[in-house]
Amino acid sequence: MPMQCSVSESGRFIHGIVSGRATGEELAEYEATHVEHARPGDVVLELLEVSRGALDGLTPDDIAVALESRSKSPDAGVPHRCAIVVDPEDAAGQRLAVLYQQMARRHFPEAVVVFGDVRTACDWLGVPCPAGRSSAA
Repeated sequence: MPMQCSVSESGRFIHGIVSGRATGEELAEYEATHVEHARPGDVVLELLEVSRGALDGLTPDDIAVALESRSKSPDAGVPHRCAIVVDPEDAAGQRLAVLYQQMARRHFPEAVVVFGDVRTACDWLGVPCPAGRSSAA
């Protein structure tokens, strides 16, 4: 599975990695379940690292379906900050990440920002950079 997710800090920190070409179904599953460990009142911090080309198979409709599946989740109202890291040279990935950012802002109580490197994303989130990570995934 190209989308992996680890949850720590009692559900407050999510580290997602998209290491291979993701499908719309995988994105929808990730969106529907990734904040399920959060406690009421928590603000979830999410770092989503995307490998070059991993979003190539997704369409704007896939993003809309994924966000719709999340909106039906019992955890849809959990506020969170999401830093999406996409290689700056991955033009298609950047476009889809920015589209996701724009669509998510309309539907959820969160901030979503697209970054070109992990260190800057971690600084924005206020979390330590994952071991061995200092640039785009």
